[in-house]
Amino acid sequence: MPLAIAGIAYYLLLSLFPALALLGAVLSYLPVQDGLQEATSLLGYVIPPQVVTLIEELLRQITPHRGALLSFGLITTLWRASVAFNLNNS
Repeated sequence: MPLAIAGIAYYLLLSLFPALALLGAVLSYLPVQDGLQEATSLLGYVIPPQVVTLIEELLRQITPHRGALLSFGLITTLWRASVAFNLNNS
């Protein structure tokens, strides 16, 4: 059982970064003023400030490629999260 829990945590962690890319792509299409800044400020309550600055910089660099980023983020997030939940069923 602990091995399955470790696998679930691993795949959910791997799906976090494509999910952030998906969030950045979706927020760039919505009419929200500084939506990306608001989303990353909410992350500051959960993760250390050094990691928040790294994520902000990463999202700032990849946001101009939002068309490809949207499809990549959606497919990769669903794929990684589904692997994690399939591990939960076994």
